[in-house]
Amino acid sequence: MKVFLYVGGVFAFVSVILLTVFGFTINNYLSFQKNAQITSGKIVDSVIGKDSKGRIGVVQFIVEYELNGKKFQYYEDNTTNPPLYSVNENVEILYDPNNPSNVKIKSVKSLIGPAIILFIGSVFFFLGFVFLFMYFKNVFKKNRLRKIGLQINAIVLGSRLDTTLKVNGQSPFVVEYQFTYKPTGKVLRGISEHIWFDPIVSGHYEKGGNITILVNMSKPSENTAILKEFN
Repeated sequence: MKVFLYVGGVFAFVSVILLTVFGFTINNYLSFQKNAQITSGKIVDSVIGKDSKGRIGVVQFIVEYELNGKKFQYYEDNTTNPPLYSVNENVEILYDPNNPSNVKIKSVKSLIGPAIILFIGSVFFFLGFVFLFMYFKNVFKKNRLRKIGLQINAIVLGSRLDTTLKVNGQSPFVVEYQFTYKPTGKVLRGISEHIWFDPIVSGHYEKGGNITILVNMSKPSENTAILKEFN
């Protein structure tokens, strides 16, 4: 289950970075917008080049605007494919009255980049939360069973891949086992934590052999295997 901690930690770390970038971007935009003035401008040309993925396309727009009879130009980065704007498109310009060359296009389109960052950051945050929740839920279960659980031997049924989890294209193994709940005589089954090799093939366990487990006798479906130390 430690893989959930590692994977969840990575997702959570990346999400914090992305959401921080989003926060700074939006804060800077709103701060600039608060003190900026508005004028009209026009997309007069575009710059063709390679984007971050090496694809050929529009990477910048050349925006022209006029203030007090003087013409200015600035380059607006393009962050999407297809492009946000088209040549000869009229746009509203936000500019700093103390520095007319400091401008931004006033458009919802300009917020697409930050919106994408927010979406990806939110997805990573959710995935990180899910993986970390699963890890700490399992830790809580094991700690609880160490305190109240009864240690018994179960029978190893075999091992199998847990294809519900993949890391770098690889899935871990689990040991399947069964035991008899003596107060009712009912046969119950369980699976071990993840193991990143086949413990049957390696000889650490054998089919039909014993595996030590902890069982909550008041709730036998709550059980966990005490795995051997793998060297």
